Amino acid sequence: MAIRQRNGRWEIDISPRAGQKRQRIAFKGTEAEARILEREIRKKLGRPVGGKETINGLVDDYLQYVKNNQADKTFRDKKRMFFSNLLAFFGPMYPDLISTQTIERYKTRRLAKSGPKNRQINLEIMTLSALIKWAWDQGFCSEPLVRSRSLPYRRPLPSYLTREEFQTFREALNPVMRVMFTFMALGGLRRNEVTHLRWADINLAAGSVLVHGKGNRQRIVPLTATLVALLKDLPRKPDRKDPSRKSEWVFPSRITGDPLVDIRRAIEWAKKKTGIEKRITPHMFRHSFATHLLEKGTNLRTIQDLLGHRQVTTTEIYTHVAQATARLAIDGLDEDVTKTA
Repeated sequence: MAIRQRNGRWEIDISPRAGQKRQRIAFKGTEAEARILEREIRKKLGRPVGGKETINGLVDDYLQYVKNNQADKTFRDKKRMFFSNLLAFFGPMYPDLISTQTIERYKTRRLAKSGPKNRQINLEIMTLSALIKWAWDQGFCSEPLVRSRSLPYRRPLPSYLTREEFQTFREALNPVMRVMFTFMALGGLRRNEVTHLRWADINLAAGSVLVHGKGNRQRIVPLTATLVALLKDLPRKPDRKDPSRKSEWVFPSRITGDPLVDIRRAIEWAKKKTGIEKRITPHMFRHSFATHLLEKGTNLRTIQDLLGHRQVTTTEIYTHVAQATARLAIDGLDEDVTKTA
C-alpha cells in the first residue's frame, strides 16, 4: 500500500493479497488527509500501520519542528526527555496503538527508578503527547494521544528576595549586571527575555519595553523611572562582528557579541561578596516582582499581563506566597504581644 500524487490528486494504491484485485483510490484532499485515510484502510485490513511512523521514525522530524518554532530551552528539554527515557519505551511503537494502559505501564517503570518522580514523568508524557499531536496534524497518525491522569504533584511555593536582600545583592554587581537584574526585579522578565532584549524593543520616551516571551508571545511592560535612568546611562556597545555599528543587543556577551548566556557567575560573585547564603536563581527576581506587586494590592489580572502568563491559574501561585508572608508577620506579632503580656 502506498500514496502517490497523480494528475493533481493523491492516490492510495492498495497492493493485492492472494486472490484479491489491486485497487487504487483517488482522493480529493491534502496529503495529510490522504495519509490518515491510508492508515484507516491499513487498520481495517489488519496490516501494519507503517514503517517510519513509529515514534523512533518521527522523533527527528518533530525535534526539527520544535527547534524551528519553539524556544532553545524547550528544544533541549524535549530532546533530553526523548533520548533519556521516552524512546527506550515508546520508540518502536506506532502512535495510534499507544493506549492508556501503555502509558500507565510507562509510569510504573519510571516510578520504579530513582531520581525525578511525578513532575518529571508528567512532563515526559506531555512531551510524547505533543509529538503525537504534531504527527496527527501532519497526517502520520489518525488521532492524538489518549488522555491519561497526571501523577499527583504539588508545586512548591516560589522563593523570592525581600527588598532589603535585593538591594544588598544589587549593590554588589557590576554596572551592566546591575541593570540586567534590576530589569528582572522591576519588570518581571524571564532570564531569556532579558538576555535577548534589543535596543529596538526599548522606548525610553514612552517608558516601555516590548518583551518577546514564550511561544513567540509579545507583551508591553512599563519601565520604572529607575530602569529608564539606568538604561540612559548604559553605554551601547559596538557590534563585535562589525565595529562600525552598535550592537543590537542590550546585554551582549563581551566574548561573542551574541546575547549573554551565562549570568549565574554574576549571581555567585554577588552572593560571595555580600555573604548571602540563600539559594538565588535568575527566576527568583521574577518571583520577587510578582510577590511585591501582590503585597502592594495589585490585582491578579494585571500581574498576569505583566508576567505574560497565558492562564491566570499560573499567577495565582503568588497569592499563596503572599499568604505565607502574611502568616509569618502575624506569628511575629503574636510573639511580640505575648512577650509583653
